[in-house]
Amino acid sequence: MKSFVAIDLALAIAYGLPWHGHDTPGSGAPVAYIAGEGRRGILRRVAGWRIQHRIEEKPPFFLSTGCAQFLESRSFREVRAAIREVEEQVGKPVLIVIDTLNRNFGPGDENDTRDMTRFISACDKLREETGAAILIVHHVGVNDNGRARGSGVLRGAMDVEIKCKKSTMLINLTATKVKDARHPEPLCLRPMELELPYQDKKGRPLTTLVLDDAELPAPESVKVKLPPSTQFAYDILRKLAADGEPVHVEQWRKECYRRGIADGPAARRQAFSRARNRLLMDGLVTCVDDFYQPEDSVT
Repeated sequence: MKSFVAIDLALAIAYGLPWHGHDTPGSGAPVAYIAGEGRRGILRRVAGWRIQHRIEEKPPFFLSTGCAQFLESRSFREVRAAIREVEEQVGKPVLIVIDTLNRNFGPGDENDTRDMTRFISACDKLREETGAAILIVHHVGVNDNGRARGSGVLRGAMDVEIKCKKSTMLINLTATKVKDARHPEPLCLRPMELELPYQDKKGRPLTTLVLDDAELPAPESVKVKLPPSTQFAYDILRKLAADGEPVHVEQWRKECYRRGIADGPAARRQAFSRARNRLLMDGLVTCVDDFYQPEDSVT
């Protein structure tokens, strides 16, 4: 459901509408969406969104005709030229969506630090030239072990990281990194099927999904079973933050090492890193500028 969330946000910004209780620029602002695949499906989602919000006019929402190759110089120049065309038509975009990183990465390995650094550099060029925010739709690792797939330099370069997780019939959005801003509350959305005024070749009505607000599950209904080392790190953080003040990551790390989260320097580093990432991705801790705090609702 990552792309549904990204499209939902992008269209709210393009129309200047609030997004599930959060403000957008407000007057309608250009959005460029670089889709790695499924262009026809995205157009269907856009049509469904406009029906859901009872809007007839088309937004300044510009969808690519195919994927880009950010690590390939010629392809990246074409991206920049396309963005400049958007600027000439309606002004500089305020948001550029790259969906997904893998499909728009180009001739490289997302696990390789140098290749990922080149990708980040390309995104920075777009951001600096346009002033737009860059939203990257990306996958978690194969085992969903609490971190995004590929080189860790990507997370280090981001201002905000949000995990999108589908559970039963709800989509839960949890911020796992926030730099220089207040940490947002988790957001819960409900996908709903909507019938479009179009038919397929056999005369059957086409449908799509749209997103509506939903209530977060009650904290007591959520049971999280953590690995021993993750529970160990979480318990230590709760003790350090018992007075309600957030704890710097180095203080937390040193206390975990001192109390024996694992044996040996390398094992300690790995155990703490995995525990911290798992707690962030499960929404059990929050982080602002390397200061961590356990969620009050967790017992």
